[in-house]
Amino acid sequence: MTMILVIDRDGVSRRLAARVLEQAGRRVAQGSCGCEAAGLARRHRPGLVLMGVDAQAEEVLRALRCLRAEPVMSGVRVHALVARGLAPGYARMLADEFDGFLVKPFDQRGLFRYVDAQLRRRP
Repeated sequence: MTMILVIDRDGVSRRLAARVLEQAGRRVAQGSCGCEAAGLARRHRPGLVLMGVDAQAEEVLRALRCLRAEPVMSGVRVHALVARGLAPGYARMLADEFDGFLVKPFDQRGLFRYVDAQLRRRP
């Protein structure tokens, strides 16, 4: 079964996403900051990554680039979890850097449908 890596400084959002996905039968690994994402990716070899995006855009982009540099991440899609208030201002960055995004707060069914659709798209 495909591992999903959830990285988000917002502990409530991270734990909610993990719980929803685990209750739907998905395997999930969690991390609280981008700096640990590369190590988690090496350890867990995810098929999909959900990464929280907040006002610390430069730090998030550095973490994303480090994550994408990992050989185990070849072909793995990375999607942003973006707070509703940040979504409009981050549209260009998201389009250029991430493979897609989901706006927080998300509802449980919406999160599962989004993740399920992304996993079906895997190369």
